[in-house]
This record gives sequence, structure tokens and C-alpha cells, in this order.
Amino acid sequence: MSDNIINVCLSTDRNYIQHAGTTIASVLENASSDDKLVFYILHKSLTEKDKKPFYKLKKIKDCEFNFIVPPSMPAMELHNHAYLSEACFYRLALPDMLPGVDRIIYFDCDVIALTSLRELWQIELSNNIVAAAADYMARIKEHCRNIGLKSLTYINSGVLLIDLKKARENNLTAELFRTAEEIKAQATFHDQDIINVTLQDRMLILPLKWNLSTAYYKRKFDIQYYSDEEIIEAAASPAIVHFSGRRKPWSRRSCRNPYWFEYFKALKRTPWRHKYFMGVLKRIFAPVRRLEGPAATLTCSKK
Repeated sequence: MSDNIINVCLSTDRNYIQHAGTTIASVLENASSDDKLVFYILHKSLTEKDKKPFYKLKKIKDCEFNFIVPPSMPAMELHNHAYLSEACFYRLALPDMLPGVDRIIYFDCDVIALTSLRELWQIELSNNIVAAAADYMARIKEHCRNIGLKSLTYINSGVLLIDLKKARENNLTAELFRTAEEIKAQATFHDQDIINVTLQDRMLILPLKWNLSTAYYKRKFDIQYYSDEEIIEAAASPAIVHFSGRRKPWSRRSCRNPYWFEYFKALKRTPWRHKYFMGVLKRIFAPVRRLEGPAATLTCSKK
């Protein structure tokens, strides 16, 4: 890690090219001058024309792009979810797909970086294989019990720091797909459930600032992993924001995440910049939905 290279991976299909590009633009724009960013784009159907907009992002900061076609995924009869695609499951085979890469940061395409990834990249994983932020959702006790977790510590897989070398040493890909088969009837959160169950004893929990998801701006639930002070700190100055759930910055409905316009700020630096005006219009006519979660409640009460 001394050579300043930071490996970042995203999975996309043709429907999410714009959003993947916007995530990458946010990483490049907030990178430190000595950050050397290498991006691995997992896809099944991107054409050369589809790839061209990514290369144009080098105007923000020079970087490297590698387009990887994953092997066929084993058939997984998991619960259907309208806004999930096969691309969401590529991360399960990531250790085997990138045999020459020892460490990587994995992003969902509804993530925006607001700082350099250097601090995240340099976090010591010790004996853990993955580092991620804890999730926040309704009925977490019931869900953890249903999928077979030993504790109530459940991570969000939208931002992952992964030790790929250690994952290969542990034959993790095969282990993940075995888990998928074992919990397929209970895995309502699909690959995220699979990762949680498989790695429940080998996960480092990150500070919330590394994945401030929209869930923390929804209603108040009875269990939260982070202290009130940790949530206040993350909400005041997040490093990465995650537009989890159905209400995305680019959807017609107002988004619950107050940082939603950061998506359009990053979009403005991409080949899709002509769509920036949609964000401006939405800011006027469909501002943030009323916030009720701990990140909103605690931050407001602190002021």
C-alpha cells in the first residue's frame, strides 16, 4: 500500500452506466494529489461505446480503467427484488475474478465519495477479511435470527474494504455460494445477507462516516449499532454517502437522504452533465422528504 495505488471496484449493467460514472467522478474529484486510482468495472454487456464515457472521466484526474467480464453466476433462487440485477451478485466472486489484486474497495453505484479514499484504504483489517459499516433497519432482531447470525451486528454491503488475498486463501467465493444455497429461502437482502452470514466472525465494523446510508434518515428503530455521538459526527461530516433504498437522487420522488444533491454535483463533471438541470428542478419542486431517522433527529437536537 506504500505506492499510493487505491483499487476501486463497481458492478454495473447498461442501465446503471451513468450512476457508476457519477460514483467514479466523485472519487476522482475528491482524491488527493498523490492518490493513484485503479478502477475495476464488472459487467456482462457493456459495448465499446458504453465504455467511452468512463475514459472521459480521466479529465477530472488521471486513473486506470479495467473492464472485467465475470464468469457465469451459479443459479441462485433468492427472493426477487425489482431494483436488483445480476450485477449485484458479482462481488461474491470478486476474489477469484481479480487474482492479481490483494485489496480493493467495493462500491455500489448509488454511492458518492466526499473525501479521499486514502484513509479508508489504509485501515488495518487484522485477521478480518472485510470492513464495512453497520446497517440500520426495522426488525433487525428478527432478520438476524432468520438468516442465522450469532449477533445483531449486521453490515451494509454497499461499501466494502476487502482483503482479496486473504479471501482467496480461505476459498471465500466457494464459501459464499455455499451460504447462498443454505439460506436462499431466508435471504431477503440477497448478497448482503450472504456476506453477513459467511463473514460474521471476520468483519471489521467501520465508522459510520464511511457509509452514511439513507436508512439513518428514515424512522427511528429500536436498535442501533452506533452511539448517538457517532451518528451525529457522521451526519455532520460524512466521507461517503449511500443512497440506499428505492428513493434515489435521480428518481422522480424526493429522496430521504439530505446529501442527495451531491449526486448531481458529481454528475456535472461527467459526460452526462446535461442531466444536471434535472437535479436543479428537483431541488425546487421535490426537495428532501421529511427526515425522521436518528441521523436527522440527533443532529437537529444537537444544534
